[in-house]
Amino acid sequence: MKQLDTDGGYEYSNIVTVKIPQLNNATFTIYPNPIIGKQFNVNLSALPKANYQLSISNMAGIIVKKISLLYKGGNFSQAIDTDLPKGVYIAELTSSLYHQTLKIIVE
Repeated sequence: MKQLDTDGGYEYSNIVTVKIPQLNNATFTIYPNPIIGKQFNVNLSALPKANYQLSISNMAGIIVKKISLLYKGGNFSQAIDTDLPKGVYIAELTSSLYHQTLKIIVE
């Protein structure tokens, strides 16, 4: 990065290498999708061990459901009860090390 001073002088910052861990085998799935009935399953595997927040938002961006998930590694599956009306939603899984969104449909 080049910093330009008000007197016309400039200075370059140091080059810094940043390593971002690859999560090639990481999976976050919701099934069934489309959701039929009052329950769906969340599956996680090969993610960093962490506390995750699963937020479900409607198409207006309003969060309609929020769930905390403790992932300790391996394959994880949890059934989630829901009473969402029919429609299209965005499921967002977040932690300090991971973020992913999925489109889900409720029929």
